[in-house]
Amino acid sequence: MSTIKLKGSSSGEAAVTVAAAAGTPTFTLPTTVGSANQLLKNSGTAGTLQYSSLVEDSSGRVGMGTASPNKPLHIYTGSSDAEIRLQTNSGTEQNAYITARNSGGALDVYSVNSAINFHPDNTKRLEVLANGNVEVTDGDLVIGTSGHGIDFSATGGPDYGSGTSEKLTDYEEGTWSPDFYYHSSVANVSGQYTKIGRMVYAYFAGTIYSSQSDHQRINNLPFTTVNLSGGVGGVARGYQNFDIQNGPIYYIEGNSTRVYFYKDNGNNMSAADCNGLDFRGMVVYTAA
Repeated sequence: MSTIKLKGSSSGEAAVTVAAAAGTPTFTLPTTVGSANQLLKNSGTAGTLQYSSLVEDSSGRVGMGTASPNKPLHIYTGSSDAEIRLQTNSGTEQNAYITARNSGGALDVYSVNSAINFHPDNTKRLEVLANGNVEVTDGDLVIGTSGHGIDFSATGGPDYGSGTSEKLTDYEEGTWSPDFYYHSSVANVSGQYTKIGRMVYAYFAGTIYSSQSDHQRINNLPFTTVNLSGGVGGVARGYQNFDIQNGPIYYIEGNSTRVYFYKDNGNNMSAADCNGLDFRGMVVYTAA
């Protein structure tokens, strides 16, 4: 019957000895004591083990390259990139890589000759194809919130180089309250807007009742106009059942939130001229 016993020496060497009739093979541990919780591996030399780069702490966390793992699997490579490789068959190109770059801190995901799919709830939601196309396979593509949007670049990176003309950013939409300023009463007032970058598309509608002679205007555009004196946009009129000669021709004032009403001959359109009439249109202008 074979027996197993442990022995040590003054040099710190430890060994496992298996006693057998045919001899006594000895498996020797390294003479240098490893760090706490360091695991052993086959050294490549028959009968000799050595400490590996793996550590398993008392909580079951495994560290590779670090003696103090703080995650279930903690890989530390110092000044080198850290890479995880997944391979389905030996000798084939069915490989995938996840690389944390030491320079710049980028995280790269590679899939050789294949797509990368994302399954957040066991259903494929997003697919990056091998040709570079991105497809949303189930659901809507929602990009950002107020103050965020899409950037287009001719250079293929975040440094646009040729200026803001290559950017589509800051998409926003909502409602606003057109203020038909000189009135005794109003009805059916509504307003919606869309803002893309600095371009604003503000729809308005309302019926005005007034006997005042003051120059009529709309106040309270959703964004202040750019500070230009020669006009900052225009208004596309919606349906109206009165003669354009009597107005309105619209003028959007710079550095303000006001749109003035004029007649076809260039004279002011008074609030009394608007009495009982329905107004609707789309104000298109550049925001400050």
